[in-house]
Amino acid sequence: MFPGDESFSLGNFGNLAYGYVLEAVRQGTKLKTEEFHAQEIPVALLSSITANSQRNPKKTPKPFSYKDFCFFAPTSSEESADVRYGSAMMGMIRKKTFPSWALFCYQGLSRNANTDFVPDILAYECADAVLLAPTKEGEGWKGCLIAKETASESMRIMRNEHGHEIRVR
Repeated sequence: MFPGDESFSLGNFGNLAYGYVLEAVRQGTKLKTEEFHAQEIPVALLSSITANSQRNPKKTPKPFSYKDFCFFAPTSSEESADVRYGSAMMGMIRKKTFPSWALFCYQGLSRNANTDFVPDILAYECADAVLLAPTKEGEGWKGCLIAKETASESMRIMRNEHGHEIRVR
């Protein structure tokens, strides 16, 4: 994908799918933010040293970290999910097929959801597990697995919306 993707050029830009363009812009923004963060670390480190030299230990017992002075620090991978998984979850919610027991993931997955992008397969699911936006990888499947504790260390037969089945351990 962008940058470096030949199909994402000024000449082809108008012919590209809306969801693809949004994802490319998201990726470009992410890369630029990471670059800005790398450039701000030396200044943030100097700022923390200066702040700690002037800090009153009675008023502020905890020393400042350079991270306290970073404006472009990326969010942790825990806080941000791939756009495909959020989009798949939102697609299932629209179809009223997303299980209510899995709603604890809503906030983390919906953050990057793109309602204009719909994965080819929304999910494979069974009573206690959901595999969002699955893609075939070699002999297995890759996706965002949300599961209850009862599914751990067990073999499950999961079905997608078209009735196709896979076995997941």
